[in-house]
Amino acid sequence: MHIPTPSNFSISNRLAKIDEAYNMWIDASEQGRDALGNYFGENLGILLVEFSRTNPPETLLPSEYNYFMGIMYALCIAGGMSDEEIHTDQ
Repeated sequence: MHIPTPSNFSISNRLAKIDEAYNMWIDASEQGRDALGNYFGENLGILLVEFSRTNPPETLLPSEYNYFMGIMYALCIAGGMSDEEIHTDQ
């Protein structure tokens, strides 16, 4: 994935860290390194949660929001969640 044009520098830096963690997770997963993939997946999850706590959706550009949600979706699916579980409104 490529980071979209940022809405501000702080968000851009944080999305860059998420992008880096995402690419490491994908690389480890594709190479079959389960322990390393799990480590990078956990790190990515932490970065995503912290990012979402400090950046409400309205502070992001639509392209940033879609990028962020795409990574969250990929991580949830890899963790065994179904589409129904992911898209359930609570």
